[in-house]
Amino acid sequence: MVTCRSVFEKAETVNKHLLIVGSQTSQGGIAAKAEALGLRWTGMDDAGPSEVARAAQKCRADGIYPTGLLFLEPAAVAAAELGLPSPGPAAAASMSNKLTLRSVLQTHGIRTPVYRSANSPDAMRTVTDDLGLPVIVKPVDACGSAGLWRLDYQDGNSLPGFHRRA
Repeated sequence: MVTCRSVFEKAETVNKHLLIVGSQTSQGGIAAKAEALGLRWTGMDDAGPSEVARAAQKCRADGIYPTGLLFLEPAAVAAAELGLPSPGPAAAASMSNKLTLRSVLQTHGIRTPVYRSANSPDAMRTVTDDLGLPVIVKPVDACGSAGLWRLDYQDGNSLPGFHRRA
């Protein structure tokens, strides 16, 4: 598996170029690290895989560094297309969906917290009946703590509204 650190290690020679993909505010720390390693870098905002690949070709990037989970899959697809270091599109896709990620981890014998999937208020009620309260609710496709909620109690009126927020 290629990690962000190994992208830097691979590029730690003179005249290497790193494409940093993500929001401008999150590029700063990575750009400073790249410069400290003697790398040239180009930054670009969020884009799809084809735009990332074109930008990487244009700046002759030796590596593509996504600044966050939202940018991982487009960067991995573009890197694979160009033969650059990457975790690969399948690994990147599994990182973007909590249910897929947990399934992959469990397949490889890695323990994960108890979880259930719920896509409706009735399904959430079944989950809370099964697990008990409180439960932590998180959208499968949110990054970091975005969309994270703690559900301490439920009644017939609050659960549908809670489900819409999550």
